[in-house]
Amino acid sequence: MVLTITLLNCNGRVGSAVATMQSAGADVILLTETKPSEGNPLPLPDGWRAFQAARPASQGSGGGVAALVRQRLAAEQWRSVPEDGVLWLRLPGALAGGRTLALAVCYHRPPAPGRAAAEEDADWYARRAAEWVAAVESDMVPVLTGDLNAHTATAPDWPAEEAGTPRCSTDSKCDRRGMLLLQFCADLGACIANGRAAGDSS
Repeated sequence: MVLTITLLNCNGRVGSAVATMQSAGADVILLTETKPSEGNPLPLPDGWRAFQAARPASQGSGGGVAALVRQRLAAEQWRSVPEDGVLWLRLPGALAGGRTLALAVCYHRPPAPGRAAAEEDADWYARRAAEWVAAVESDMVPVLTGDLNAHTATAPDWPAEEAGTPRCSTDSKCDRRGMLLLQFCADLGACIANGRAAGDSS
């Protein structure tokens, strides 16, 4: 079975985003910046299950992530961290060999300046690393998706002492969050999929 997962920063336009991706044949629809606090309800088409992690009111309006999954995939919510903009799903038997997929959709708000913000960014990635390890220890295959507001250019996402497979990118910028993402990958044996798929040069 081929699993089709689509991801979109919908910027509050939840209904039109779901309709577009549903018509494109998606099995899993992942949305960032759903902005539920601004009156953008999450639609639930027949035959789908919906999951949502809305930003707490104390953090202001906007943000939010959601997922719609076809019911036949028997998805379950695994973990939800609304204050971090993170929602994890568990999709049993979704991968080859009957393996279980742990799928996260994230919206990491744009970075702020200052030492405190830099420390919080590092803590944010430390929490994601702990979740990744927990998924692996639960015999799941973790995949982290979403809008991380991180720039990595074509910098390597593997340990310096190892050989890796380069990826393509039209982004020439590598920022503080990008370095954290690259270190996250190197530490956990993860890799950035963008720029590595056939025909994906941007």
